[in-house]
Amino acid sequence: MATGLLDKTTISIQVAQELRRRILAGEYPQGVKLQQEQIAAELGVSRSPVREALGQLEAEGLVVLTPQKGAQVSPI
Repeated sequence: MATGLLDKTTISIQVAQELRRRILAGEYPQGVKLQQEQIAAELGVSRSPVREALGQLEAEGLVVLTPQKGAQVSPI
């Protein structure tokens, strides 16, 4: 059971790294809405690691999460 948890954590870290790279490279410009479903499909993962990654990126100041509206890239 712990292996599944570790795998999930690793996936969310990898998703956060990829989203961070895309934001800093300008692939996701400031103000753009980040769709969890679309990102999950692009990266071949479920929405859970995407949601966790977005929370991490919000803590880093790269993303703004708004209840009932979703995630947006912060002004950098």
